[in-house]
Amino acid sequence: MTDTSSSRTRWPYAIILLLILCLSVAALSKVLSYFKSGADANNIYELGHQLLSTHQPKIDWLNDDTNIGGEINQYIREEITQAYSDAWGILNKSMAEAKDLGLKENFTELKTKRLGRNISSTTPIIRDDLSHKLQLHFISLDRQVASFSDVEATSTIKIPAHNISYADTSAYAVVMTLSDGKWQINKLQRK
Repeated sequence: MTDTSSSRTRWPYAIILLLILCLSVAALSKVLSYFKSGADANNIYELGHQLLSTHQPKIDWLNDDTNIGGEINQYIREEITQAYSDAWGILNKSMAEAKDLGLKENFTELKTKRLGRNISSTTPIIRDDLSHKLQLHFISLDRQVASFSDVEATSTIKIPAHNISYADTSAYAVVMTLSDGKWQINKLQRK
């Protein structure tokens, strides 16, 4: 008699446990869909970085200055190179669209504000940087700040609204800082 009474009490507990399990799965799926909705493919910053797949300028490092402060290894040099290339790519795409496509991911806050004012107030400019020749001048001991020159930045520039097209070769002084594990351009000044 106790076997049947214990099996009778097991069924309600099993049903309650199954109901709790179903509700937990439903709640978890709602939470996951909420977090996934924030990563929409139309996110402006994702859109900018998706456009970088075609941005592949040639970047060469010249010999470093003799006294650069700290030490740099190949890994840090590659990180700086990729971040610098991405920053140029996002800047180019933002200028072509005449809107910010992710500048704050690649430039410091002050530089982003300055660039944002220039981009939003101008007609679209299509710039394609073809090559860069970089020369390291300084890297801090903690490897958080790097200063270098882009001694020969070669690009083509088109302004469709005015039917202007030309090639440009300029030199830039660059300071990049490492913030939250990402290199960002703090200073980009034409020499």
